[in-house]
Amino acid sequence: MADLFTSAAQQDSIITAIKTFIALPESVPDNTDYISFSNISAVNAHAIRSAFDNDPIFDAAYARFTYDPMFGQIRITRGSPLIDVTANWLQKQEKKWKENRAVQIFTYQNDILSYGGLELRTFTIDTIIKTPCFCLQPWSKPFPSVVVETGYTQPLIDLERDKEIWKNFTNGETKVVIMTKFAMTARGTVMADVWFHRPQAANGISTSSRCTIFPAPRSSQTEVFFLDLSEVYGGECPEGVDPDRILELDLTELREMCREELRNNELVPDSDDR
Repeated sequence: MADLFTSAAQQDSIITAIKTFIALPESVPDNTDYISFSNISAVNAHAIRSAFDNDPIFDAAYARFTYDPMFGQIRITRGSPLIDVTANWLQKQEKKWKENRAVQIFTYQNDILSYGGLELRTFTIDTIIKTPCFCLQPWSKPFPSVVVETGYTQPLIDLERDKEIWKNFTNGETKVVIMTKFAMTARGTVMADVWFHRPQAANGISTSSRCTIFPAPRSSQTEVFFLDLSEVYGGECPEGVDPDRILELDLTELREMCREELRNNELVPDSDDR
């Protein structure tokens, strides 16, 4: 890794660049939803982040701030209906679980906290700073059990780095990382994929499942992935809660929500219909 800078002038220039970035008007996602800076020391990164404590403009942009000391990199994503679509989808799934009388998760109402949208949660892990798009967190644990990370102009490699933070630095408490990546094709359409990463599977081996959102499959069959209550509770369920209880995740609904947001932004979902 290159030497990490310590210049106060460089630190101030990054703070200015971030202020300019978060003050941009919300528009069709282009280069206004993601920005990153490299060769940042931990001391400087924490000083830069503290410059935005209680900053109303930063908060209004629903900005997610990440400092990754492994790469000396600051990564910031602005909130938008497209960036937040997977988080909103998971919140809808969560609402269904709570309303489903067949599931009867009585303790779930109070045991699991959700953070996203108007109430983002930032985690500090040693020198790491991490704000996910959305997360579910057992109230009794310091780290989230289920995390959502989404990117459009953010490169896939940086989303992978986000995933590695949850995989390696939360003491195994993060059980599922749901990662969505949108990307513009050469045809001017938008393709999208979602991954379900399980950093700590039951056998100790990481697993990953990938689903293509766009181009949409030709089959009209409903696509369902799932979580189980053991994962939602971070591995330890309270007495009386069945750890193997399945919570369905409707991928067809996610696709429809993504399609709606893309069209709202005058973007065209990629299609198999060439």
